[in-house]
Amino acid sequence: MGRILVTGGAGFIGSNVAEYYAKKGEEVIALDNLSRAEILGKIVDPLYNWNYLKQYGNLKLVKGDIRSFEQVMGIAKNVT
Repeated sequence: MGRILVTGGAGFIGSNVAEYYAKKGEEVIALDNLSRAEILGKIVDPLYNWNYLKQYGNLKLVKGDIRSFEQVMGIAKNVT
């Protein structure tokens, strides 16, 4: 089993990808800056998918931004 990093892990596609691998027993890190509501320009709960994913013990949620090279490199250290 490996460790998988999913960027945009709280969005529609990212949360589904994160859930898919979590269900397969992989260790998953879901990285998201939670800006979904701002981008979509409508009232949505940016934490909806984030909170749903909390049910998986092998899924770690990290609030962050892929534009931060240092942060991504630190998180991706042991990703396979």
